[in-house]
Amino acid sequence: MKNYISKRNNVKTLNPWFFTGFTDAEGCFSISLIRNNQRKVGGWRVNPSFKISLHEKDLDILKDIQNFLGVGNISKQGAHSLQFRLFAVKDFAVVFSHFENYPLITNKRADYDLFKEAIRLMEEKEHLTEAGLAKMVAIKASMNQGLSEELKTAFPDVLPVPRPTVVDQIIQDPNWLAGFVSGEGCFQIKIFKSKTTVGEAIKLEFQATQHYRDELLMKSLIEYFECGNIYKDRETVNFKITKFNDFTNKVIPFFEKFKILGVKALDFSNFCQAADIIKVKGHLTKDGLEKIREIKAGMNRGRAI
Repeated sequence: MKNYISKRNNVKTLNPWFFTGFTDAEGCFSISLIRNNQRKVGGWRVNPSFKISLHEKDLDILKDIQNFLGVGNISKQGAHSLQFRLFAVKDFAVVFSHFENYPLITNKRADYDLFKEAIRLMEEKEHLTEAGLAKMVAIKASMNQGLSEELKTAFPDVLPVPRPTVVDQIIQDPNWLAGFVSGEGCFQIKIFKSKTTVGEAIKLEFQATQHYRDELLMKSLIEYFECGNIYKDRETVNFKITKFNDFTNKVIPFFEKFKILGVKALDFSNFCQAADIIKVKGHLTKDGLEKIREIKAGMNRGRAI
């Protein structure tokens, strides 16, 4: 696939904990096995990759990541998506060095640990043997969404390796949270009918969502922010803050100090504008309500740029 942007010089612009938090939210470590009849052993080619996929609106943050690591490329993926991807085995040393010093704390850490073992097998050329290829499949079976039906059919006797348990889910630096929210957080303005003089009311909401395996981490956000609640929905856990005073006293001051990056920074800015209007009771007037409605229309999926 054609490079969307050429590799840039290694300029350390991101806070390292921010990058870890953003990876916990948006990163993916994967091992692909592709049929290749030219292979002397096994008939499969092994393709490892570390990737982050975002909407094209967030090209700048992918550039920042590329600059920070000094390796990898950015490619067009579909109509409106971009992907930062690192796939050269020699380049993974940069990623491993980073995450050993600034460790992941979601269950993505388990995928990372399995990925490291797979790269070790490749560096030692074990994946070019029948036994090594089977080990690679066993590792892949415990990563992400496991094996495809094709791989299950091709390797019926392979058992998944034990998936590592992630136990240390303590947020060690506020910049991790800024990075995580830049990827996973959502600032929303909700407008609903009410018996107020203007006929509608405003509710602000902040939300972050993770797989249920990271329930303890999401619960820890309540202690970290000293506010909010947890809501479970099938396989996901949602952390939400809805009380206005919590926004003005805790959430907004926090993210004004530890900056959100990317397009979500614009959503946060709009969110703050709405909070300022609410703080002076402007939402109780028709003009204030319409201003908040305009702000809401241009946020999140409604943003044009």
